[in-house]
Amino acid sequence: MILPSTVNAECEGFYPQKRCRDEYDPNAKVYYKTSCCLTEVPRDIPAQAQRVNLWDNRINFLPAGIFEDLSQCVSLELQQNSLSSFDKDAFAGLLSLERLSFENNYIYHIEPGTFQYLSQCKQLYLNSNSLTTFGLNAGMFQGLFGCEKLDLSFNKLTSIPAGLFQDLPSCTKLDLDHNEIRFLNRDTFMGLTNLEELYLHSNEIRKLDPSLFATQFALRHITLYGNILTTLSSATFENLPRPLELSLQGNPWNCSSLCWVKHEEQHGTINWLKEVYHTRCTEGGGWRSLGCSDKGEKKTHFHWQWK
Repeated sequence: MILPSTVNAECEGFYPQKRCRDEYDPNAKVYYKTSCCLTEVPRDIPAQAQRVNLWDNRINFLPAGIFEDLSQCVSLELQQNSLSSFDKDAFAGLLSLERLSFENNYIYHIEPGTFQYLSQCKQLYLNSNSLTTFGLNAGMFQGLFGCEKLDLSFNKLTSIPAGLFQDLPSCTKLDLDHNEIRFLNRDTFMGLTNLEELYLHSNEIRKLDPSLFATQFALRHITLYGNILTTLSSATFENLPRPLELSLQGNPWNCSSLCWVKHEEQHGTINWLKEVYHTRCTEGGGWRSLGCSDKGEKKTHFHWQWK
């Protein structure tokens, strides 16, 4: 079934290499209005649609109640548009939504309570936007009790406000990579009690608080490569389950702080996500030449020497 086109005449030729896909499959209940240069959400989306694809347009705002008739929709794709913000009640009515994607927009601020209607949402993609620390607020993710994956990568975050993730008890995967994060306070991950995978690579992190993962008893996978870390305390990771998967390369390490890591690697309680032998030390040498000996001070603390 082909729906009437609502493409603005002034936008014809805006995507000369792409074709506007304007169709609805009533059997699969999938709606497409992609690469059509739309500036607003169409008003003729069938109420039975379960998957709504509006990506690659020029939609710049979502008014209150724009999706209120789409109670059966489970997937809403809004990536590659011109969105910078949306009304707090824009998502009212999306009672069945499980996946919401805003990848590659210009979103810089989200009001607390905006996602309050999305208790069934399992995946939220806010990556590749213009979010800054000032645009984040406690309560921003209120209502997302069932969210399992949150992607905030490729934004402009320099820190994470305390309590930001307190309404995400079901989240198992959190992407914060490719930001400008410089520090993480001890309350950063408060509420993320079921977190299993954490991506922190390609930031500007200099230090990890010893109590940073105090309540993350399921966290087994952490990427830290491409930061400015110089030391790594065993206390930061002591509450995490084993085996633990880490990536450390691309930091200016003082390798005297990594002997506990090498000891756990030898005992199989730490595994590497990326090639550990690319890890270099400011003292010279690398992971292969790092030798550590247990002097009995603490179970997980070791002196080090170059072989």
